[in-house]
Amino acid sequence: MDKILYRLRECSLLFADDDPLFREETAQLLRYLFREVAVAGDGREALELYRQQRPDIVLLDILMPGLNGIEVVRHIRAHDPYTPILMLTGHSSESVLLDAVKLHLEDYLLKPFDQKRLIDALSRCIRRLDQLQPARVRLVGGAEYDLESRGVWREGQQLRLGAKESELLHLLVRTHPRVVAKSAIEDAIWENDMTESAYRNLVNKLRRKLGQDSIQTLPGIGIRAVLQ
Repeated sequence: MDKILYRLRECSLLFADDDPLFREETAQLLRYLFREVAVAGDGREALELYRQQRPDIVLLDILMPGLNGIEVVRHIRAHDPYTPILMLTGHSSESVLLDAVKLHLEDYLLKPFDQKRLIDALSRCIRRLDQLQPARVRLVGGAEYDLESRGVWREGQQLRLGAKESELLHLLVRTHPRVVAKSAIEDAIWENDMTESAYRNLVNKLRRKLGQDSIQTLPGIGIRAVLQ
């Protein structure tokens, strides 16, 4: 369970539901579990947020104005067959479950659900993400990173990274190709407030070891790993 919770803290989630009270209560729980949570109140907003942010996991209510959950999933699946998607529903009709199977949903949750049921469903999503991600990746500049051992090699030599350098690299590779904001890095690997100079120093030290082109900076937005 601890491993699953740790992995969730590395991930981003899109959550959409049109019930304001349920949406706010559930969003509070999700923000505790995830590194980043985008919240939408209807299907069109959910689809727009998906296109902008490309979250790791999607959690959608089936009955929403504009576009319903099934229609949102159809739009997503037209271009993205892999992102784990969970569906929320207030009923368990056979037609809904058949649609869920056709759209390759990871799971569905009947409202109201308890935290254990939610964690179980999210665990399935994490396992799917881990199956999709290769065990070892190569960054631009030639460094290779093993996600299991967290070892780093460049030109045949294993690199020695500091604890925070290692955490930052792991976060960037796990979230690739998304951009990670400074605030998200601070939440994930820093105990206290991270000054701008500490942030720049950490990124620059990691760049010097991996190669200057291994990390891309998008001014005012954040940074991301650049993989070959």
